[in-house]
Amino acid sequence: MISGESMLPIHVISLAEADDRRRSARAEMARQSVDFEFFDALDGDRGAGLFDRIDKEAFVLATGRQPTGGEIGCFASHKALWQRCVDQDRALLIMEDDFRLAAEFRAAVAAAGELVDPLGLVRLQDERRGASRPVGRYGEFQVERYTKTPHCTMCYAVSPAVAARLIEANPAFRAPVDVVMKQVWTYGNPMYCLTPYTVSDHPGCSGSVIGARVKCDRSAATRLRRFLLKAGWQWRRLRFNLAQSRRADRSRLPDTPRRAEGEAGASRGEPASL
Repeated sequence: MISGESMLPIHVISLAEADDRRRSARAEMARQSVDFEFFDALDGDRGAGLFDRIDKEAFVLATGRQPTGGEIGCFASHKALWQRCVDQDRALLIMEDDFRLAAEFRAAVAAAGELVDPLGLVRLQDERRGASRPVGRYGEFQVERYTKTPHCTMCYAVSPAVAARLIEANPAFRAPVDVVMKQVWTYGNPMYCLTPYTVSDHPGCSGSVIGARVKCDRSAATRLRRFLLKAGWQWRRLRFNLAQSRRADRSRLPDTPRRAEGEAGASRGEPASL
């Protein structure tokens, strides 16, 4: 159990009219005795105002399809909360409303509250297509750094410093929010996670509210440009990962008595605990 809980403010992005999802979110949070507030998700028209332009050509190259109004609104909602994080100079836990919480969620939020400022970005949601390497233990959780950042933005804690970098790196709408957050090299901060994960998809919240995603007809020239773009992303991800190290990861962690005791134990040949 993490001592001295410092709960992060929790903001759940949700459409104002999404009654079933909001009812589910309230029930999940009530079971955890966790305070939170809904953030009324922006629609595509209002959300477009948070970007200097909607770059549909870049979006097609990134995804192979045209953007939906829901995707613009979703990204804009996250961006608005990044700005709130910066304005309040306080880390936030940002969630989307289709979640199910594990019993350890409250402890994970407390741990993320202690770790997010030094680490910058801490994910609590599960994943299936990512890859990560362990950094060490923090209380009952394993801290890991992603070497391949997964999709989805259902639950993550972000610091004001990283929120400001995300805003600066995304003046235009050019891809879904989870795609740009995967591109950690653009805002210069790794993404970390706490395992075991404590947030997953809620089976009762089936179906996306983003809207229909229809693939575009793509010419050979467009397919080639997409291939080169994705290859460039892979190369930048590789370079970014090579620049990281376990020592650098550990240097980001707060110097707590828990960490000091773990390092002392490690010097005696005992397992380290961060």
